[in-house]
Amino acid sequence: MQTAPDPDQIVHEPSAEFVDSTNVSEFMREYGIADYDELIERTTTNLEGVDDSGVEWFWDTLPDYLDIDFYTEYDQVRDDSDGPQFSEWYPGGELNLAHNVVDRHAESDAEKRNTVACIWEGEPGDVREITYHELARQSNKVANYLESVGIDTGDTVGLYMPMVPEVISILYGCFKVGAIAVPIFSGFGVDATATRIEDSECSVLFTGDGFYRRGKPLTLKESADDAIDQAGHVEHTVVYDRLGDDVDIPWQERDEWFADAVETQDDAYDTKSLPSNQESMLLYSSGTTGKPKGIVHTHAGVQMQCAK
Repeated sequence: MQTAPDPDQIVHEPSAEFVDSTNVSEFMREYGIADYDELIERTTTNLEGVDDSGVEWFWDTLPDYLDIDFYTEYDQVRDDSDGPQFSEWYPGGELNLAHNVVDRHAESDAEKRNTVACIWEGEPGDVREITYHELARQSNKVANYLESVGIDTGDTVGLYMPMVPEVISILYGCFKVGAIAVPIFSGFGVDATATRIEDSECSVLFTGDGFYRRGKPLTLKESADDAIDQAGHVEHTVVYDRLGDDVDIPWQERDEWFADAVETQDDAYDTKSLPSNQESMLLYSSGTTGKPKGIVHTHAGVQMQCAK
């Protein structure tokens, strides 16, 4: 019988050079924090005689440290008047996730405008490189398409997509208009996909004809159709052509090819200024211990938490 591994056994220890190169080490050096224990104490506790300490200090420092650009500055770090579990972060502030991650790097005078933002390699070996400028233009087309079919701030949009670069532009196109992106793993079957569509009530679903796995084309569109039939809500399905002539797929009245729906749109769009707590994504738990639960990420929160 195999014994359980020792939980105290160290399986990997990074080199000192690697540790020194990390973002967290840079932050600690910036604020004179000696070690991990002090980092936790300084960022969670108001220490007597230490101005740079406490929850408020840390989360107020982070936007400047990360260079997060607010259209409108926030009034306070958090409003926890209803209790810490109901805290509202950066109230009064307005920003947009797409502006911070894409738009400002794609501006005509931006240093990164023509820098590669994504390097992608498909299973058959096809390679694509997308610059910040190209990503911004593609995201703008997605945003204009979404508005053309009635998507507005707070509406949900499903992404049941193969792993292609267009997923990025779809995601940021959603953020630009204030829509809530609902990523759905392309490996999910009909029931799991239908559960997430039904719960999020998305009226638009981006999907693909299929994808490649271990050298073979696998279809995705049929599963999307079956899930929609089971869940309802979806009025527009945008289908990305990944497999080309390798497969035949069913077609519904609600369907439109990505090239026709998105690529024909204007590549200019004014990204919306949104409240800090505006929802950006709805990510679902696995559902292994019960019904999948939707986990909300906001435009401010997701930027701070990922970096943290």
